[in-house]
Amino acid sequence: MRKNGDILKYTAAAAAAVLLAVGIILLASGGYLPGATSDAAGRDEFAYQTDDKILEDLLKEGDESATVQSAYDKYLSSLPKLSGAASAEFVPGVSHIALSGGEAPGAASANTVMPAPAAAYDIPSGYTAVGYQDGILLLEKNGLYGYYLESGRWLTDPVYSEAFAFSGGLAVVRSGGYYGAVDTAGNLVIPTVFSALSDCVSGVLTAGRGNSFVLLAVSE
Repeated sequence: MRKNGDILKYTAAAAAAVLLAVGIILLASGGYLPGATSDAAGRDEFAYQTDDKILEDLLKEGDESATVQSAYDKYLSSLPKLSGAASAEFVPGVSHIALSGGEAPGAASANTVMPAPAAAYDIPSGYTAVGYQDGILLLEKNGLYGYYLESGRWLTDPVYSEAFAFSGGLAVVRSGGYYGAVDTAGNLVIPTVFSALSDCVSGVLTAGRGNSFVLLAVSE
């Protein structure tokens, strides 16, 4: 009799354990436990964040790379698609930059250094003239560069960590670790959002960011 009683006791305990487990599962699936939910929308709340959401959060935090990425995305999305051949000459106020689907010229891989001035010029105190081209001086002070007209005024403020010769009406500059380009009127016509940017050759520049490359064409 005792043996049968032990069997009944153990059976009842096992049944109670099973019922308890089932009850916990039902409670969780029914949304009765803290943080549990049964609807798909609620579960999506815990899904991994999308790239756009991550970028949005980083922008809110003031992350510099996220800010540049956002500016890069906006710049590319604002460019018209180029149809036909690119203009060979950049005309400030007339021409604009467009996305091109063509092949990049082989000579567009490097940035040309502006040749040193062959004469003495009257320049602002503390600056060194490190380049000269067609009436434009490249001045440097404390590692920052700016373009200065030989007539005696700044074409661009001396704010760039690198600056190169003009080619096709554009000169590649670097600021904050990223490259852009200014025109002969001193306007930053390509924002400093690229990790690499070639000279403008035959109206085309090769622009890179990470492992992505696009062709920017000077078009009328």
